[in-house]
Amino acid sequence: MIKWFHLLCLLSFTHYHCQSQQKIQANLLPLDSLHRMKSMSFEEALKNPTKAYRVGLDKEELEKIHLLKNANVQYIIVGVKQGISEIPKSIGKLTNLQVLTLTRNNLKALPKSIGRLKNLKELDLSHNKLIGLPHSLGKLKSLEVLKLANNQLSRLPQGFGKLTNLKQLYLGKNEIKSFSSDVAGLKNLHMLNLAINNLTTLPHHLEKVPVRDLNLAGNRTLNLSGLSNKLKNLKALRLSHITVLPSSFKKLYSLKVLEIIQSTDINLEQITPILTSLPSLQSLSLSGMQNTRIPVTFGNFKQLEKLGIQLSSITNLAKAFSIISQLSKLKQFALAFGDYPSLPAEVGLLTNIEELYLPQNKTTDLPDDIGKLAQLKVLSISYNEFKFLPKVITSLTQLKRLGLNTHKFSKEEKLMLKKALPNTEILDYDSGFWAKPEK
Repeated sequence: MIKWFHLLCLLSFTHYHCQSQQKIQANLLPLDSLHRMKSMSFEEALKNPTKAYRVGLDKEELEKIHLLKNANVQYIIVGVKQGISEIPKSIGKLTNLQVLTLTRNNLKALPKSIGRLKNLKELDLSHNKLIGLPHSLGKLKSLEVLKLANNQLSRLPQGFGKLTNLKQLYLGKNEIKSFSSDVAGLKNLHMLNLAINNLTTLPHHLEKVPVRDLNLAGNRTLNLSGLSNKLKNLKALRLSHITVLPSSFKKLYSLKVLEIIQSTDINLEQITPILTSLPSLQSLSLSGMQNTRIPVTFGNFKQLEKLGIQLSSITNLAKAFSIISQLSKLKQFALAFGDYPSLPAEVGLLTNIEELYLPQNKTTDLPDDIGKLAQLKVLSISYNEFKFLPKVITSLTQLKRLGLNTHKFSKEEKLMLKKALPNTEILDYDSGFWAKPEK
């Protein structure tokens, strides 16, 4: 039977007006299109509901979000630092919503109605004050990306494992101590960030989740035993404040990227045999360790393409460059945040290097041997203590990118540099080695 409202619309001269009062049928846009799209204002969205795909709201407009229930809103971004403490229940009526971003406010809880957002694929509630999550969150069957970093969560709700399409989960800087068993239901989760929590052991049933990228940094009392058994397919891992690396670690046969930072209680020479036995390791970043020497066994890495070292002082620096030069597949090397007024001539042995990052080392000059690096395309020497432009730089005509604080140099030196390297992009600081993908 046709409802009276629909019948009146069919008989009315104001048929279009009646249509606008009905729920607009979903015409879901691709996420990449929504991310590139400019946000429409709240007032514009009310005037043109069929085109209100992406809308920006402030605190007062969020409270009136029920007025958008008949619009085709698919992306909502709410202004930061507005003291927003709650999301209206009427959010559940925006069933076409694919992306909701409400960060850097004062949210302490979510309405149960959020579980009605059947098309929601990305939810970003990072940097709030959430202390709990509703069970209805598990109803978001389309959810692929969930960002909850920088909150006050101690656990995840029951039913969380029903998020079977979830691919990326960001829980960094919370108060999580453990996971419930239903985490095993996250059959598509490949990226998990658990940095800076209160974990002492690895989450139970993690072996049933296909995690490939895992961040455990900042869990100071975490026991890593069993890691290789639970995460045999792990490809990227970030750790910090570790005191021991179990010998079973070498069983991470698929691991390609490893970061070990702020681990002053671990000895580099002791763990190097374990690290060099990782058959797939291609990228390694180390910082804050007690060792001040690069061991000879460091030359045993077979597949390493990218190496970053942040040690305040390396006593065998010349030997270290010689050892590192043995890594035949190494293309990117970074030595940063140290105390190295002069660099040894052995830096010229890195003949396979394409990108060399040497920022913030208190360096006052560069050896002429850097000119031997014929494959070098990127050189970063920003924030050092050069009083004059190192002349060897002008010979590196193959450079595509140069990180250098040119404001310290004279006009004549700047002109000389520009003339010598006309096709080189010159930046004050090049953070390319440590640059992270957007989260």
